[in-house]
Amino acid sequence: MSFKPEQNSDYTLLLGGRNRHGGSTNPDGLPHMRDLPPVNKAHHSMVDCLAQNGNKVIDIILINMRRTLLQTCREVLELPPLHATFMHKIGSTSFVGRFETDTGWVKNLATINRINDVSVSRVDPMKTTFRVTLRIKDFQIGYDEYRIKAMGVSCSGRLVAAFNDNALHMAVTVGLAQWEPYAQLDDLRLQRMESIYAKMAQA
Repeated sequence: MSFKPEQNSDYTLLLGGRNRHGGSTNPDGLPHMRDLPPVNKAHHSMVDCLAQNGNKVIDIILINMRRTLLQTCREVLELPPLHATFMHKIGSTSFVGRFETDTGWVKNLATINRINDVSVSRVDPMKTTFRVTLRIKDFQIGYDEYRIKAMGVSCSGRLVAAFNDNALHMAVTVGLAQWEPYAQLDDLRLQRMESIYAKMAQA
């Protein structure tokens, strides 16, 4: 997933930041500014500015992400139905049951925030990668109708689960492609999902 910043966006302003090293050898061993062609010098200055403002860069991306989720009505997403068979044993008696749901939902995605400082790495002079841990403050999933059937007995109702302790790892790369600035989502995965509060209400 990538986006191209607007001409007057905060991201574009960051790209115009000045190089704090003033052409001397950089701590990361990248080439001297005086040895680079003009376009590369401009990008090198941009990279130095981004490295100094990693938290701000990610915060800007998250602001745009939250705005997009709300404006496109994707703050609540649809989940597919569940169909599962399970086995349980009580004493010497074993039985097989079935659990089913209708279409469900996951919501409050726009409450996503950064919960630690951003780490910055540069393996290529033309691109910089930012890594950060995120949390969805009020992450919930639910199914408006579930059905359980076992040993000839069945029940149905509504299921809602809240995950109060969750963490997502995100990696974003910014750089130049054909001399145009871009931002690209490299990685987004679940690191932790704990402290689950579930409520099952019978119909």
